[in-house]
Amino acid sequence: MRKELLPGVEAENNAAAKNAKQAKTSQLNNFKNYVKSQLPELEQALIQVSSLSEQLKAILVKQDLDELWRLSEQVDGLEDIRTELKLPPKPKVLGRFEEKYREYRDQYVVLAEMAESVRREWAFETERLNAKPAIDVVKNRFASSQSSLSDQLVRWRRSIMDMLVSEQARITSAVQDDQKEFYKKVSPLLFDVEEGRVPLTAALSEIDDVRAQLSESFSARYEAYKRSLEQISNGIDLDGAFAYVGARTETLEGRLEKIQSLAQVGISVEILSHELHVLDRRLQTSLDRLPVDIKQSKEYAEANWARQELVERLRFLSQMQVSGNDIRQRITGEKVEEYLRAFFSSSFDDLKISLKVSKKFRSVGFFEYPSRIFPVFINLINNSLYWLPADNEKVIEIDIIDGSIVVCDNGPGIDTDDIGNLFELFFTRRVRGRGVGLYLCRQTLAAGGHKISYVNEKPWKLLSGACFVITLRNGFDA
Repeated sequence: MRKELLPGVEAENNAAAKNAKQAKTSQLNNFKNYVKSQLPELEQALIQVSSLSEQLKAILVKQDLDELWRLSEQVDGLEDIRTELKLPPKPKVLGRFEEKYREYRDQYVVLAEMAESVRREWAFETERLNAKPAIDVVKNRFASSQSSLSDQLVRWRRSIMDMLVSEQARITSAVQDDQKEFYKKVSPLLFDVEEGRVPLTAALSEIDDVRAQLSESFSARYEAYKRSLEQISNGIDLDGAFAYVGARTETLEGRLEKIQSLAQVGISVEILSHELHVLDRRLQTSLDRLPVDIKQSKEYAEANWARQELVERLRFLSQMQVSGNDIRQRITGEKVEEYLRAFFSSSFDDLKISLKVSKKFRSVGFFEYPSRIFPVFINLINNSLYWLPADNEKVIEIDIIDGSIVVCDNGPGIDTDDIGNLFELFFTRRVRGRGVGLYLCRQTLAAGGHKISYVNEKPWKLLSGACFVITLRNGFDA
C-alpha cells in the first residue's frame, strides 16, 4: 500500500515545487514591473514635493496667511503620494535588478523625508502665525484625511471587484471545460464495450482510473484555490507570507550550500597552509646557505623581508581558529594598536590612512586567546582599507563607548539592505571578495562568549562610515 502511495506523494511534491517556482518568478516579475512603472511617477513626485517646499518658503517670506492656508490641500495630499509609491514586499534575490531597486528605494526615502519636512513646517508656521483658529485647522485635516481614506478604499474596492468579476468568469469557464473532460476521455469506451472489443472488467477499471485521475487533478486545482480564498478572507497577506517563506527557504538552502563550501575552504586552507610552511622552511634554509656577501646585499634584505611578510600573513590565517598551542593571556588595547600598526604599516603609509586610537582604549585590558582577538581587528581594518575613499582624508578610529570596543571609519558605510546579511557566510560586496571574514569574526568571538555587531546610532557611530561594536563577555579587568 505504501509503495502504491509513494508515486502520488512524489507527484504532489513535484507539483508543489513547480507552483512555488512559478509563484516566486511571478512575484519577482511583478516587483520589477512595479519599480519600472512607478519610477517615473516617483521622479515626478520628487519634483512636485520640491516645488511645494519652495512655494511654502516663498509664502513664509511674504507672510501671506491666505496663501499659506490655501496650501493646506496640497500638504494634506503628500501622504497619499507617499502611500501610492510605497514598495511592495521585496524578493530576497533581485540579481542585476538590485541596482534599479536601490535607486527607487533611495529616491523614495528622499521623497518621504521631504514630504514629512513640508508637513511639519506647514503645521508649525500655521500655528505660529495663527493663520486659522486651531479648531479650523484640525477640522480641515480631519475632513481631508477622511475623504482621502474613503477615496483610497473606493479605488481598492473597484479594483478588487473588477478582478473578482473577471476571476468568476474564468472559474466558470474552467469548470465548464473540466465538466466535459470525463465524457471526452471515456465516451469512446462505450462504443468499444458495445461492439465487444473491451471486456466489462477492463472497461469498469478504465472508467475508475479516469475518474480517479480527473478527481485528483480537479481537487489539486480547485481545493488549493478555495484554500487560498479562505486564507484571504481570514485577512492573511499571502503575498507577504510567501515573500517571507521564500526568503527563509532561500536563506536555509543557501546556508546549507555555504556550510558545504566552507568545509571545502577549510580543507583547502589546511593543505595550502601546510604546503606554504614547508616551502617557507625550504626557502629559509636556502637563504641561510647563501654567501655572506650576498646576505649583506640590498636584494637579499628585500627578499628576506618579503618572506617574513608572507610568514606573518600565514600566522594571521592560522589564528582564525584557536589552536592547542595558544594560551589565554592578558591583552591590552595598547598591544592591539601595536599589532595593527606593525601589520598594516606599509598600507597605512602607502594609502595615507590615519589610525586614531583613544587613550581609553589603550589603557583597557582583558584575558583571552590572542588568536580569538587579533584576527578580528585585522579583518575590520582590512575591510576599511578596501572601502575608504581614494580622494578624501582616510580615517579609522578605535575607542571605548559604554564599555564596548568601537571600530569606525569614514568610508561609505554599509547599505541599509545589506546590514542584515553582513555576518552571513560568503556574503560580500567586494570585487573578488570571499565573504568569510566577518562571519569568522562573529563565530570566533562567539566561541568566547563575546559579541560583534554593526551600528548606525550614536554614541557608537564615531565616524560617517562603517562602525562595528565588540562587546566582551566579562568586560575589561580593573
